[in-house]
Amino acid sequence: MGEIVLSNLVHWSHKLRLDKPPLSSGVASGCPYCISKRNRRPLVGQRIMFLTSGDSGHFGTRIEDYHTTARLDQFLVKMDCEQNAEVARIVSPSNDLYLIEPVPPVPVWMLPLSVEDALSIHENMLRGIERADAVSKTDWLKELCYPIVACCWLRRLPVSGQEIWQMLTAHDILEEHKVAFLELYDFGISLLVRTQGRPAVKRKRMQPFSHGKYLTDHQRNLWVTHFGHD
Repeated sequence: MGEIVLSNLVHWSHKLRLDKPPLSSGVASGCPYCISKRNRRPLVGQRIMFLTSGDSGHFGTRIEDYHTTARLDQFLVKMDCEQNAEVARIVSPSNDLYLIEPVPPVPVWMLPLSVEDALSIHENMLRGIERADAVSKTDWLKELCYPIVACCWLRRLPVSGQEIWQMLTAHDILEEHKVAFLELYDFGISLLVRTQGRPAVKRKRMQPFSHGKYLTDHQRNLWVTHFGHD
């Protein structure tokens, strides 16, 4: 079976399409998250890298699907980190985001965060773009900025407005909005931290795609104890 595009729509959106900006622009800019939304199915024997769920950053190899309870729209992979040879993971292309090897190079504009944290900003960026397209031009930038600021504050992510702006330009947001976006972002983060606390955690900053998720030393020890890998 070759490449199959199951849908041109993002699974949580009725408006964002893979063949139009911002997603088509993201694919052209090498965005791994936009590329993964194409819902390609790997061939048996091909390896994939997960971008979502507890398996973020981990790899698995597609295996034959017979003698399982997997639906026709699902497939099985044997995770590299799984020590039990009889255990396989069910993958749902409509819900799981993954990249098929060879994995594309990490773009220079990628946020210096874990796979999971950068994905959270990416998805809130898309939600902001979808929300912004439904309002007047005067409120457009505010609607774009709201979910991004909320995500960064809630997850305590140590990224600047300038770094996020690079992601936005890679997804077809025009340069003319840069100054206003940076002002809104800085004001929003500052206001929330001053009134609600939760400043950014500097340790969450790391080489892009170097870790699937951020874990404290205690969390990592617990994770390794229960799952045998980090």
